[in-house]
Amino acid sequence: MQVHPQQFQRDGFVILRNVVPEDRLDELRDSFEILVERQKEIWANERKPGDPPGGAWETGAQPRLVLNNLVDETTANTVEFCLHENTLGTSRRLMGAPDAAVTAMLFMCNPVSDHGPARWHRDVGPGHPAPINGLVKNIRHHGPAYVQWNIALHDDSVLWVVPGSHLRPNTKEEDRQLAENPQVPLPESIPVELRAGDGVAYSIPILHWASNYSTRLRRIIHLGYRAFGGSAFSYVHWRHWDPEFVPHLSPAARETFQKFDRLWCAEHEIVASIFRTVIECDGEMFEKHLVRLHPGETGRMVCIVMLSKLAFQMQAFDQLEVDHLAPEERDAKFKQHWFGSMLFHNLTSRFSHSEVSQLCDRFQTLDTKLKLSTIQDAHDFQRGPSEYNCNKMPDDFEVEDFIASW
Repeated sequence: MQVHPQQFQRDGFVILRNVVPEDRLDELRDSFEILVERQKEIWANERKPGDPPGGAWETGAQPRLVLNNLVDETTANTVEFCLHENTLGTSRRLMGAPDAAVTAMLFMCNPVSDHGPARWHRDVGPGHPAPINGLVKNIRHHGPAYVQWNIALHDDSVLWVVPGSHLRPNTKEEDRQLAENPQVPLPESIPVELRAGDGVAYSIPILHWASNYSTRLRRIIHLGYRAFGGSAFSYVHWRHWDPEFVPHLSPAARETFQKFDRLWCAEHEIVASIFRTVIECDGEMFEKHLVRLHPGETGRMVCIVMLSKLAFQMQAFDQLEVDHLAPEERDAKFKQHWFGSMLFHNLTSRFSHSEVSQLCDRFQTLDTKLKLSTIQDAHDFQRGPSEYNCNKMPDDFEVEDFIASW
């Protein structure tokens, strides 16, 4: 498949035809429908008092399946398609990365009743994992470190994008319109027209919009891939799966997911080393390990901001009251708290309660500089109003200043 990294870098998205080969389209449709029926049964059993019989299937604007929670040997082709050269291979080439790994494997469906348009947004939080100007700096200098996909199993034009918006904050006109009505087309926005089997790969800071959640049949394979081994720490460094499903896959696919595990574990070794040097106030070793995580000279402060978010998430994780829970209950609570992955728990468990507290103390000055004086609306970001600056990195605060703040 021909790929267009320069277009992806410039526009923030690229449409690719026949990502699902024609001779596999019917096969994948059939397998995904089996997963849909499985999930519908789960939601019906989980419905709350007052919910309709189908539970979330009937109430959701965009019912969304998590593939790794549903797959078995008979439907392994759904997950294995996520490792196809047209998906994993293309993602690696778009990112220009030595390695890439799957972060999320989802499937999106049409609602049972019309829900109309959603809201324009970027798939990042306000100031999280870093302010937009910081993310833009890293994308410009190091290329995209993450690719998100919508792959249509039936013709689809629900998604709209604002080309190039991944490389800048909002314009004043965009901010004004988002404040007035975030559910209508933005200036310069365009629909993404997909035929069955086509896909769009896009950068998650891009302004995008689900233009109409109608009852028209919609079946979208929704995937995420992150880079490993590039010049910058990926701004998506978590994942949404644990490996319980891997035994259902073919030997080759099992080996690929085991490789993904090794990549994450090796990165967590570096992150743990960085955090240890912060706790011990060892600035020299901190800089050495930081270079291992983020080899490029540009944007290392952006990497530190992302590490600060990780540290405070560790603190929240560390404060969960789970010691009295049975292992299955404990694991379920962990998964709910951090993107569904026990891998993060393994990182957190390397540090004592007091060490996690010390770590966050070291990041406190930076965290304060990332905040605004008051909570403000963040119309185009995931999550609600925030105390964090959505757009600007701290002024006059570089790596040496961070070290001196300990």
